[in-house]
Amino acid sequence: KECAEAYLKAHEPGWANPKHRYQWRATLEQLAYPEIGKLPVDQIDSDDIVNILEPIWLDRIETAKRLRGRIEKVLDWAKSKKYRTGENPAIWKGNLSHRLAVPRRIQKVAHHIAVPYVAAPGLYAAVADNKNTSALILRFIMLTACRYGEAAHATWREIDLKGAAWVIPADRMKMRQEHRVPLSGPALAILKAVRTKRTKPTDFVFAGPFVEPSDGKRKPVSDTAVRKTLRRFGPKDADTHGLRSTFLDWAAEQTDFAGEIAEAALAHTTGGEVELAYKRTAFFDKRRILMNDWADFLTGKKAVPGPEKAARS
Repeated sequence: KECAEAYLKAHEPGWANPKHRYQWRATLEQLAYPEIGKLPVDQIDSDDIVNILEPIWLDRIETAKRLRGRIEKVLDWAKSKKYRTGENPAIWKGNLSHRLAVPRRIQKVAHHIAVPYVAAPGLYAAVADNKNTSALILRFIMLTACRYGEAAHATWREIDLKGAAWVIPADRMKMRQEHRVPLSGPALAILKAVRTKRTKPTDFVFAGPFVEPSDGKRKPVSDTAVRKTLRRFGPKDADTHGLRSTFLDWAAEQTDFAGEIAEAALAHTTGGEVELAYKRTAFFDKRRILMNDWADFLTGKKAVPGPEKAARS
């Protein structure tokens, strides 16, 4: 565990994606540390690695693959510091490849399951009765069409309640460009509901129940909790990323907005540098109208499309 923490301390500053940082720590803490966290790093062998991976290799292959790679990197770091010698017991080729099934032969092609947009208002209404943080952030994600990581790691300094906008800094965006999100009335209502008198600018907007030991700050609500809430009320295989497709389908089939407006709402980049600079400014007002219409649709102020239009969804 000490080596893993030292590795993270050395490399985390170079990881711009908050979700990536969170997943690194979460997989080590939940799956690796219970098995090898207290072992001297030079005593870890292939049997230990197999004991960690085997229980999840068939059912959670993506998580297992990433965890194996992370353990391999930590043990390589330990070797570079001369804390251990010999072959890395977490290496795949010629080692674990003989003891675990080849991933591509058991791996299912995974697509983000999107909720049909005609079902989105019903999902939103069902979740609205739940006041847990995971339900609140799920509604916020639906209203803003943002990614889970963008919402979960949002801090209050990014929120402009008076201007009804959320400014996500470039270092937290996939494309490394600042993204301004217009906030509809329902989105603002959620923010006001979770804000308290003791809220600090650096606090996470949607903080979970767990506290980070290093600084005493509450961690963001976990993606697992949000996913469970979504699947409780929506399709059993749904994920939050699929909700972005739900929004895009609705915008394409139920509005007169140009496709590039909806794409801009998702922070998808199209066009050259000059064109992109124009879109980031001129499209904001149009995106505000679009997101207000989307909020009206989700909250039932605008009717769900009839049978003919619904069939296209």
